[in-house]
Amino acid sequence: MVKHDNEYHFPPVERLLTDLEAFRLVGELRSDRGTPDQARALMAQFVAAAYTNDGPSRELITFVRDALAEYLDGKSLEAAFRVKRGRRGRPTADARAGIDLAKVMLRHCVVRGSTVEAAALEGAAACHSSPTNAWAAFRDHKTKALQEMRMRTDGPPEVNEAFPEHRDRIIRLFGVAIA
Repeated sequence: MVKHDNEYHFPPVERLLTDLEAFRLVGELRSDRGTPDQARALMAQFVAAAYTNDGPSRELITFVRDALAEYLDGKSLEAAFRVKRGRRGRPTADARAGIDLAKVMLRHCVVRGSTVEAAALEGAAACHSSPTNAWAAFRDHKTKALQEMRMRTDGPPEVNEAFPEHRDRIIRLFGVAIA
């Protein structure tokens, strides 16, 4: 919302997206297949929906929350909201391996309830790595890994904050409440 001369600017939105449309668009953007115009359209949807009685959908709130988490993790606001593209292409093989290792650890910690120490040992064994590398991958890639586990396109999300035990474990791991 931009304030000009004591008036608020409402972004032009022809119609509010359905939850499914927002979910698909967020998935496109999170997988870096979307465009900056689509990212701006999602932001406009969020602002417009904030002025309705129902408010923004869970998908729009998730998009904004995850973008702010990436910003707090060191990305620029433009890159976090996908308005400006970061590096082109997919993650490097090393980054992809790190994300996969962080996902294994999150799966053990959040879904199965293991300790982080046990998850590091399991992740290291599963990914043919060392516990030290598992800890480093978790530290560097846990936010991206959590996003990927939430936004699965081939089935239900692996991590779901609607489950109290998942939410409590995520809070313990990340040190913040998940909305």
